Amino acid sequence: MFFIDVHPFASFHRLGVGRRLVETIAEWLTQHGISSLLIKVLTINAPARHFYQALGGRLVLADPHEDEGILLEQVGYRWDNINTLLHSQ
Repeated sequence: MFFIDVHPFASFHRLGVGRRLVETIAEWLTQHGISSLLIKVLTINAPARHFYQALGGRLVLADPHEDEGILLEQVGYRWDNINTLLHSQ
């Protein structure tokens, strides 16, 4: 499964919407027999990086990403067991 640029509008930040979105994805993955999750984010996106770290994501990779001819650095956050993500309240 692959999502691109899924995020709540700024007016919904700090309301739990992003957490619920990630939890909903994790619930769906669990129901379909998938037990781990990897989310990639641009290295320069400090708020998103902080968010995924706060949810317990473990930094596992850093690699380049090309978008419309522009080379950007991205990092990946992994949950080896997404049940921990579902119970990270």
